[in-house]
Amino acid sequence: MPEADDDNYHTEREDLPSGGWTETVVCGNENAALSYYEDNKESQETLSTLLYYASQGVDEWIGGPLAKVFGYACDLVDWKTDKKEEALYKAARSGGLKVVTTYDPLPQFPGGTTQPVTYIYDKNGKLLGIF
Repeated sequence: MPEADDDNYHTEREDLPSGGWTETVVCGNENAALSYYEDNKESQETLSTLLYYASQGVDEWIGGPLAKVFGYACDLVDWKTDKKEEALYKAARSGGLKVVTTYDPLPQFPGGTTQPVTYIYDKNGKLLGIF
């Protein structure tokens, strides 16, 4: 598993025999989650939006256009914990998060089209959500 220091996230990519790949992001704490968001916020991707919440959570009100993106992101996640997005916030403050996205090729669509599936874990490997 890739390691992250206190305030930086770490990413790792592994190619799969199927032609797909996995990308792993490890955030050791809320500052690392915020760093990931800052580096990826222009894309407004689901993961960066969720990691923004993990970094700020209940400490900061999420408003404006980001509120809509955050609501949409949370709706995409199949939460595996009763705490839902609050589990992200707590995990970021108690040892960090590990996010693994697998990109599987879709042979029926030419041009390298892939289907991503993302798994979010806490530091102990407990699955928090899938999208």
